[in-house]
Amino acid sequence: MGRSDFGIPWEGDRRLTDLDFADDIALTAESQPTLQDMTTSAETEAGKVGLRISCQKTKVMQVGDQQTNTNLHISGEPVENVRQFTYLGSTVTAEGDTDTDISARIGKAASVFRRMNPVWNSGKISRVLKTKLLQSVVIPTALYACETWKITTRMRNKLDAFQQRCLRKILHITYRDRITNEEVYHRTGTKPLSTTIIERRMRYAGHVLRMTSDRHAKTSVFWKPEGKRKRGRPKLTWRRALQKDLESKGITLKDAESLAEDRTEWRRLAA
Repeated sequence: MGRSDFGIPWEGDRRLTDLDFADDIALTAESQPTLQDMTTSAETEAGKVGLRISCQKTKVMQVGDQQTNTNLHISGEPVENVRQFTYLGSTVTAEGDTDTDISARIGKAASVFRRMNPVWNSGKISRVLKTKLLQSVVIPTALYACETWKITTRMRNKLDAFQQRCLRKILHITYRDRITNEEVYHRTGTKPLSTTIIERRMRYAGHVLRMTSDRHAKTSVFWKPEGKRKRGRPKLTWRRALQKDLESKGITLKDAESLAEDRTEWRRLAA
């Protein structure tokens, strides 16, 4: 990926060309011709070591307001255009939102919870053990990669509602019993998933802020894409979500960089 026009403009004079994890590769480009050249280059280099890119498993997604099909080919075969794809277990959408990913996580967690119905209905298993199983098996499925979410109020409420349904089933109570959510959390020794998400995002932010400036994760926090923003209310981004978390604790993003160096203090802030 050596050509100067490959990738997208990154911080300074750097360009972001690809995201890799094992054999899962996501290429980024500013135009269809450049993306085709990058794909062909990757295909050629892979062939040198006996690897082949599967056209059936490859997808192309265009980001932006003007949505047209991108004509991309691998070994002469057309690549499918999509509005979203799954990368490393998370759903990436053309709109850049996390609602689709969160809904998918809730669906997967609900499926796990249903498969464990014999456990929840058992009179031989204590409430404490049931709660521990929920926290160790079901909830991790729902919150996979939640530290990277820029979660909206609607999705935050959706996650908390899912958790309440699970906890109430364990307690064998319904909403008709007029028991408040706070009482449910108290009886089970748990807290809202929305609170857990904020804590995990804060902890992850501490790791990122301690990174050197050349690390992609840190660059992405402070990166400002080229071009003009549309009129109206700015879209929620991960950085803006983090800023809200910090503001609730009376901290600015600039101050957070120096505070994050003290791991003990940052853990206290994140709790």
